[in-house]
Amino acid sequence: MKKPTSLYFSAFRQDLRAVTKALDDDNFDSANIFSNRIMSNAVIGGDKNLGYAGFFLKELSLLLGGIRRRSETAAFTSAKAVAKECAKRFSDITSSPEFDSGLLWETYLGSLNQLRDFLKDDYERASYSRTDLEFVRMSFHWLLQFLKNERSVLLVRDSSLLDGILSEMNRLWKIHGIEMASIFAISLLVQLKRCNDYAKIAVSNPNEFKLIAEKTIVPYADKIVSILEQELPNRKEVETILWQLITKWREDFIRFMEIRMAPPFPIPYGYEKPVEIPEETREKLTKAITESLENGIKRE
Repeated sequence: MKKPTSLYFSAFRQDLRAVTKALDDDNFDSANIFSNRIMSNAVIGGDKNLGYAGFFLKELSLLLGGIRRRSETAAFTSAKAVAKECAKRFSDITSSPEFDSGLLWETYLGSLNQLRDFLKDDYERASYSRTDLEFVRMSFHWLLQFLKNERSVLLVRDSSLLDGILSEMNRLWKIHGIEMASIFAISLLVQLKRCNDYAKIAVSNPNEFKLIAEKTIVPYADKIVSILEQELPNRKEVETILWQLITKWREDFIRFMEIRMAPPFPIPYGYEKPVEIPEETREKLTKAITESLENGIKRE
């Protein structure tokens, strides 16, 4: 059946309105849910650009929720104004179905640069006064090489390698500054982590997890490192992998609903305490995750 683009775009505009209203009311949990809804509808409708918009809005909602928990009222009010302006800019950019996804990335980058100061504590504000993008660039390169060299750790079910790398990357950009290459790296690794979380709860046997990771998680990690090792990472290549990972993640959500896991870093990723999954469901999840991620890798 042909998918009517106008209907999916109309649904997106309504979802975007819901995100904006939730942000205005400081309801970041609802804003996160509505952002997930945008990504699910994008997958159903096959519209990559709408998927990227949902991804950025989700990250923004989670970020604002963390700032509210840690900041004084005045600082939070200023941070929320930045987020609302970002959402408004997204609304302007996506006013018609044909829009440039590059404008979403640029707007998101500008918002994160404005939000950096609200993520620091008093000691950090007093001590780190200047931006040093060259230091961030060098450090991100080191972390990507670390991921490349330690890729076998991804085969271990209890590994927190992706969490650890994201923790370091988030610390670096918060304190020392952020540029587009940094956002590319964090976006891809955040989404790979979300897919990896499903793989982790799919099986209780470490050897079974190793088989899944060998066929799915590690190949994606390799592709991500390869793209990001370029001096100027290609946005279209980044978007291709990000879209595949968004698609797999939302498909797994439809199959098995939400996974809640504790974040390793103060900037939240929307996870809480893990839930137990019945053995029969684990087996189905294992098969589904392996097949969906393998298909994504083969199609690229």
